[in-house]
Amino acid sequence: MAKKTTIGRLRELAIKRINMQFLKPKPKIKKLHFLDGRRKKLLRKIAESTDIKNVQLSRKEKILFHDEIKQKGGLIKWAKSQSQYRKILNKANPSRYKDSINKGVPPKKDSTRSLPKTIKRDIDLFMKESKIDKIWKNFCKEELIAPNTALRLGSKRIQAKGYINVKTFPVLPTKQLSTEIIFEAWGAGNKEIARNLINQDSSLSFQELLIKIIMLMDMDDSIPHPYLWWIYPNQNKKMRLIYQDADGDNFVKIDNKWQMAYSLKAVGALAGRQGGSNVEDLNLPTNSYFVVWENEDNAKNHSN
Repeated sequence: MAKKTTIGRLRELAIKRINMQFLKPKPKIKKLHFLDGRRKKLLRKIAESTDIKNVQLSRKEKILFHDEIKQKGGLIKWAKSQSQYRKILNKANPSRYKDSINKGVPPKKDSTRSLPKTIKRDIDLFMKESKIDKIWKNFCKEELIAPNTALRLGSKRIQAKGYINVKTFPVLPTKQLSTEIIFEAWGAGNKEIARNLINQDSSLSFQELLIKIIMLMDMDDSIPHPYLWWIYPNQNKKMRLIYQDADGDNFVKIDNKWQMAYSLKAVGALAGRQGGSNVEDLNLPTNSYFVVWENEDNAKNHSN
């Protein structure tokens, strides 16, 4: 009997040793959806503020949202953009934005293809369903013969500051570009508005400046149009050599004096026409330039 007991014990010890050598894998525990819940709360809190800096997190929230806050280029980056453009998203489609916040995930690409990631760099997409397009269409109906005239957006690369705060001389060194057609122009009355906008943000491109002025048109009845310059194209064509200075601004020489040279394509709808059927009836070569004189009389005198 004792012999059997000893053999039984040895067998049990052997089994235990085998089990110690080949540990059974731990059972997989289903992950609870705490992360999704935390993300929902964080997104809602951020979405309620128009400025990410105003979002105040409690000590408990900072602990719970630690991973999200440290995450680079992920949830927090997207949440900041949602907070920054909350008003735009709500106006475009309130239900779509609300659904994306409630689900706690960024909206799908196909649901945001017509909305901007940044208003500074994606103006083309922003134009499709924005208030800017409506303002421009209303202006065309009231002022132009063709109500469906497309908005000439201008350049989103060339900064406007050098052409608003005009320099008397180019910054050396200069380089020659090409010989182009030059027209005469004068101020259209929105110069101070443009100067104030440039003083607020000196990095504005021609396109961004145009968008801001069009937005102001809807808010202020004293701004009837977006034009900064009137072009007088009823003249003999003049060919001039275009120079570019160290700041990237363009110049021409007229009567042995330097003049800023404005690209018609770059300025877009910041320049309109005088002496035609309507202000958008430019009918000019897209690669042409114009120079701005002190007033209409001087511009027309130089056009001969």
